[in-house]
Amino acid sequence: MPVPTGPDNPAPRRLLRDMVFEKMIAAIQDGTLQAGERLNDDELVAWLGVSRTPIREAIAKLVDYGLVEMEANRYTRIVKPTFEMYQHAVQMLGGFHELSARWAFPGSPTPT
Repeated sequence: MPVPTGPDNPAPRRLLRDMVFEKMIAAIQDGTLQAGERLNDDELVAWLGVSRTPIREAIAKLVDYGLVEMEANRYTRIVKPTFEMYQHAVQMLGGFHELSARWAFPGSPTPT
C-alpha cells in the first residue's frame, strides 16, 4: 500500500506550553484570572487538562512578560498593575500615535 504524501509545507506543530500560555493570557485579559490572584498548579492542571510541566513552562514565560510574579516556595500570582505600569503604557501609546502621525504625513517638519 503506498503511503499518501502530505502537503509540502505541513502546519507547524503546536506545543502544549504554547497552548497553555495562550489560554492563560486570554484568561488574564478577560478577567478569569484576576490581578493579585494566586495560581495553584493543581487547579491549573484540572482546568487546562495538561500536566504540570507545560503549566510551569507557560508560567515562566508569563513571568518573563511581567504578567505573573513568583517567589520561590511562597507564591505565584497575577501581577497587580501599578501606577508606574499605567504611566509607562500611556507613554508607549503616545509614542505609537506620534509615529503613526509621522508616517501618515512624511513631509511634515519634525519637532526640535
